[in-house]
Amino acid sequence: MKDLKSSCTPQYKEYVENFKWAFEKGCSWSNVGGVEGTLDDGLTKFKDNFNPTINEFIGEFDIPIYPFMYRLTQKAYKILKSKHM
Repeated sequence: MKDLKSSCTPQYKEYVENFKWAFEKGCSWSNVGGVEGTLDDGLTKFKDNFNPTINEFIGEFDIPIYPFMYRLTQKAYKILKSKHM
């Protein structure tokens, strides 16, 4: 028989509490961070216990440091982020 303590890590309680808090606040989803690209690592296997929806994005972007471009990028980021919430 598997040892109960080894199968119930602190992350389970933390995630459950985070989900509970988010749903009590009216959120329709909660983010628990990313996963590796191969989907076969330990972190992904752990997060799989929560029946996640994995959104895949191609690449990443850097925020420019020039003041005008920074403000423009922040505005675009907020608009794009609001469409996904």
